[in-house]
Amino acid sequence: MALEYSEVMAAGAMFSTAAELKKASESSQALGEWITNAAKKVADNVEFGSSRSEFLEFMEPTPAAFKEAAVGISAALAIKGWLKSSHGQGNDAVAEKVFLTGNVWPKEVEKFRIKAYGFDDYNSSDFIVKTGDKKYFGVSLKKKPKKNSADPTLINKAFDTVLNGQQFNKIKEEITDLRTEYFAGLVRQANEDGILYIKDINRNRKEYLMAIKKNGKTEYKPILGLSTDRYVK
Repeated sequence: MALEYSEVMAAGAMFSTAAELKKASESSQALGEWITNAAKKVADNVEFGSSRSEFLEFMEPTPAAFKEAAVGISAALAIKGWLKSSHGQGNDAVAEKVFLTGNVWPKEVEKFRIKAYGFDDYNSSDFIVKTGDKKYFGVSLKKKPKKNSADPTLINKAFDTVLNGQQFNKIKEEITDLRTEYFAGLVRQANEDGILYIKDINRNRKEYLMAIKKNGKTEYKPILGLSTDRYVK
């Protein structure tokens, strides 16, 4: 699995205040200084399931790191807003510790790794933010190329996206319908089992439980969809 460097940048950004993150975004010099300081915080306060050395080596003020740092800072600001609005974590929550999960989970948060419905990591997070004793918040980053681009789906690259040509239209529609039925069913079952909670779930059509794309356009706004101001599950 490829390393997602935006994840470690977002993890590092969670140790900064919102004011510090906004200041880091003012110039390339400020961003470079922030990356250097964030690398030290990551080394001391982030627990890695794997690939620690590769992630830390990336955290140098290079053009590639600048790009991922911008994504990470944007995500961290959104996460802070979510922690405040949905979880009462104050106006500007700063992490006590962050855990990068990936294929291997750090010991302290391994208990949150749920195996269900044929998945080893059901509803898994890219990283987990700890803000205090027994306060853990799982986060999954979803990127899109432009601010006004369609929101990405919870499900990664769909199989039907590799079928090009009008001759595949019918089978793509069938795949979309089956995918919708299947994943909406998992969401409903997980809601019944207490793994997640969605208010009034039984009043919502199955299409609203995941993003459905046809002809390149999102036809339904999903309850579980992720947008740039809600980088969370």
